[in-house]
Amino acid sequence: MKNPFIYGVTVTGEYFTGREEEMREITSSSLSGQHIVLYSPRKMGKSSLIEEMFNRFKKKQGKEVVAFRISLERVESKEALARLIINKTVENAYTSVEKLLKDAKELFSRIRVRAFADMDGRIGVEPFFADADADAILEDALELPEKVAGKKGIRIIIALDEFQRIEKLGGASLERLFRSIMETQKNVSYIFTGSEKHLLHMIFGEKERPFYRFAKQMELAPMAKDVLGEFVISRVRATGKGIDEEAVKWIVAFSEGIPFYVQCLCHEAWYGSESRISPESVRGAMEQKILPMLSAGYSIIWNRINGSVQRKLLIGLAKDDGLIRSGERKVYSKEFIRDHDLTSSASVRKAMKALDGMDLVYENRISDFFFRDWLKNQALE
Repeated sequence: MKNPFIYGVTVTGEYFTGREEEMREITSSSLSGQHIVLYSPRKMGKSSLIEEMFNRFKKKQGKEVVAFRISLERVESKEALARLIINKTVENAYTSVEKLLKDAKELFSRIRVRAFADMDGRIGVEPFFADADADAILEDALELPEKVAGKKGIRIIIALDEFQRIEKLGGASLERLFRSIMETQKNVSYIFTGSEKHLLHMIFGEKERPFYRFAKQMELAPMAKDVLGEFVISRVRATGKGIDEEAVKWIVAFSEGIPFYVQCLCHEAWYGSESRISPESVRGAMEQKILPMLSAGYSIIWNRINGSVQRKLLIGLAKDDGLIRSGERKVYSKEFIRDHDLTSSASVRKAMKALDGMDLVYENRISDFFFRDWLKNQALE
């Protein structure tokens, strides 16, 4: 019997739950041509939400809407980004090499392309950039979706994942190029997603930046406890197993509305339980399976942290997480600094900034809940 829970990958269909209101708002906005900025901490489910929404587009909108995602996470150059945009646009908008070749002269002004179909029948292109400079190549690529959409009489919706990486690819000058092209497009909608809120705010919220007020901003909030609880119960029961009410409450409380943790805990607890999942089996799954499985990676992270202040701060954040979350304890207070052998609020702020740069904290809390509990165990040893 297959496990009813999946984690670590984008989930859709039966493995996806909730987010109906967010999906309705993003769908309505995108179809009307409104651009969206969607941000949240990692593991909140942005990619799954977008993927599920795009799958529904295919079923409901048919050939009238073409929607696809482009991730900037591993893109290291403007040329690489241009290739991604060209290939994703062609792959999703064309089903015939002959039709693509017929349209190619109108679609590309500076780039030569070789079109092909792979073993599965998917259309692709191999662009040749010759001596054109990087900005000219990218300009041609950015203009392609609008040309295709206009020619085919369709709307194209593109999700640009981890868009804050545009800072490393070219910063404000690249933003100006993007906006100068995107603001003229009538048949293409963009969804800019990212997990680094302060960078996205800089890009879209500061008056001097090219993307200022270019898109509607949305923050993906934690999911409602009852939605996640019902999802857990229904998925477990569908396999013929049961789950104690206290186990559901523990999972939902630990996860704080973040679907990744729900899927992970339930996947391992379901696998380790014969007929019924109890609170003990959930805690056992975390202590005996999840944390040991992640321990090697966490040890590498811990060993890379050289500063003693950063280490002490992480241990303090882990130990006092409940108090910090409830507001009973402030990270920069004299009590926190004293209890965790720190020196001053200034040194704590400096260490927090460094940890934020390593993506280890979010809004003064450890961003990875499993890492938080691993640190608690380390402090006890």
